[in-house]
Amino acid sequence: MSFSIKVKKELCRLAVPHHSHARTELFGFAQTLDLAWEKGDFAFVTENAATARRFYSLLKMVEPEGLDLEVERQVYKKRHSIYQFDFHSENLRDQLIHPPAYERSGEYRDFLRGAFLGAGSINDPEKTYHLEIVTLNHAQGKRLEIAMEHFNLKPKHIIRKDHTVVYLKEGEQISDFLTIVGATVAMMAFENIRVVKEMRNNVNRLVNCETANLSKTINASVDQQRAIQIIERNHAWEDLPANLKELAEIRMAYPDASLRELGELLQPHIGKSGVNHRLKKLMQIADELHDKEE
Repeated sequence: MSFSIKVKKELCRLAVPHHSHARTELFGFAQTLDLAWEKGDFAFVTENAATARRFYSLLKMVEPEGLDLEVERQVYKKRHSIYQFDFHSENLRDQLIHPPAYERSGEYRDFLRGAFLGAGSINDPEKTYHLEIVTLNHAQGKRLEIAMEHFNLKPKHIIRKDHTVVYLKEGEQISDFLTIVGATVAMMAFENIRVVKEMRNNVNRLVNCETANLSKTINASVDQQRAIQIIERNHAWEDLPANLKELAEIRMAYPDASLRELGELLQPHIGKSGVNHRLKKLMQIADELHDKEE
């Protein structure tokens, strides 16, 4: 079962306290329907049985009588059921065309829940963070963005096949959206995955950083040992100052030591900058001797 289906199943189990909530949620659905305004005819198609039941219950709450409704279930490729709703109602048409007057956050929540159930999807958070809702046009997409921004979300949109797709890409934003529409169980599952992924990424970054530092230390040590060997090969060892000679001997004895560790092995101890300065002097001497060799 996909993560999207799990979210929608949870949302479909939420109670609808009043017909006004049902109307607002149904209006959210309407942002994703192909509505024939001039005839008052409506059609809604879904493969999700839970969404189909939710849609039917909302219709009956908003229009308990006088609703000309036909529901058809078709089996597609012996595995998928497709539910199609065809209905006619002049009264319902007016309610779906004209947006409700949003006065409370709860009404925005109902609206967003309906829009997500109508044409929303969310990727498996194990793979990537992406939540989107497909609307018919720019006006409906803008209405959806305004509702999200009411809760301090920062949606973006793209045009895909003449439809406006409103989407969220940040994990925290998606988690907030799930909380807003009432999918608290899905939100907790999403957050658990997000925390594990973040910890894994932090560990990987630390390992990569340590590996890079180790590789840098080893490469620098190899260059320094090669420089000391050039000095020895050119019989310039005895001409070295005592402090450089001491450091060269320690470097050859401890090829894997860091600058800090080399400084602690010297007597008296010196810091990383002091060790680095002396090693640069050794490298400079070796470069001059190498040039003479050539």
